[in-house]
Amino acid sequence: MQRAFLIYNPYSGNRSFRLKIDQVVHKLQLGGYIVTPYRTLSIENIYEGIKFTNEHDIIIVSGGDGTINHVINAMIQHNINKPLGIIPSGTANDFASHLGIGRKITDACEAIVRGNLTKFDLGKINDRYFINVAAAGLLTDVSQK
Repeated sequence: MQRAFLIYNPYSGNRSFRLKIDQVVHKLQLGGYIVTPYRTLSIENIYEGIKFTNEHDIIIVSGGDGTINHVINAMIQHNINKPLGIIPSGTANDFASHLGIGRKITDACEAIVRGNLTKFDLGKINDRYFINVAAAGLLTDVSQK
């Protein structure tokens, strides 16, 4: 069995992922994973939690684009090079949509279990990395409204 570290943001999107976590763990266990769930309490908490992934084969993140972005930055900051599974649960989920990951949690879990891997480029501004969009000002509020 492989070990998966599941970082999830309970405040992403409509906040319903926290009610579906047992369904996610069940799907991943059926696919051969032992799952360690990690509930984020803050952005800083993501950077602290990523340190606990040493014994895991894969990191799985559930949240929106912001949560995914912070997890990737935390992985780079701590020199962690592991596959990253994505379960979209944010408001817009632009990055997951770009990768073809559907909004249904079961579909995202199936993609992780099947080992569907996609390489993607990261952008960098100063000391921060970004996945699909770098924005500032009013643009950061557009998808929410």
